[in-house]
Amino acid sequence: MTLMQIPLGSISNKRRRYHDSLTEQQSIELRSIHNDFGRFAGDATFEEFERDFLFELNVDAEIRQWSRMTKAFRRCMKRFPTTDKAAATAVVISLSLGVSRRFPGVSFKAFRFLRKHVPVKPLQVVWR
Repeated sequence: MTLMQIPLGSISNKRRRYHDSLTEQQSIELRSIHNDFGRFAGDATFEEFERDFLFELNVDAEIRQWSRMTKAFRRCMKRFPTTDKAAATAVVISLSLGVSRRFPGVSFKAFRFLRKHVPVKPLQVVWR
């Protein structure tokens, strides 16, 4: 196996926008995801959250992934109501990317529950 060094300055941080708009159904699904889960993922407004999906090659697959993550989050909140929502959101996103990390505010039982129910979609790096 050979490793190569790549200067960080040569890596483009520009994202490619694949879509001009989303369908009405996609927007409705994303609104539900944002209201239940996405709003805890950061300070992004719904419009900013929605706009990020325009950069996804397969929007429907990404929405399905976020729907499954939201379902796991909802179930966790129902089962462990004292869990900090922002911390649980961070755990869900980390787990979905293949990183198993518990954050303060999430009990070990809640973490184990999320680890069992959050779908994993490892981060994909595309070289051009």
